[in-house]
Amino acid sequence: MQQLAELLADHDHHDQRADQAYRDGYTDGHASGWEAGYAHAHEEMARHWRAQTAAVRGHAASPTYAELEHRRAQPGGQAYETAKARRGEYTGGPVPWENA
Repeated sequence: MQQLAELLADHDHHDQRADQAYRDGYTDGHASGWEAGYAHAHEEMARHWRAQTAAVRGHAASPTYAELEHRRAQPGGQAYETAKARRGEYTGGPVPWENA
């Protein structure tokens, strides 16, 4: 009978150790998964921020709309050349009408 009691005690102790090992493994696995997830999220956010900052820098370095309009109106600019090509085309006032 003594031997049976020792076997049952050893079995209970074994179950307790197995349960504790499972809890420890679960806790460690959860913690490492949490850390891996956060590391992945930080890498992903950094990648998106790099793309965003590159886009903002690209826009910040470009001229404003007012500056572009000013450049276009200067000699050699698109608006200036278009207006120059049309000078004398219409001076305002009545235009002779020809019936065909």
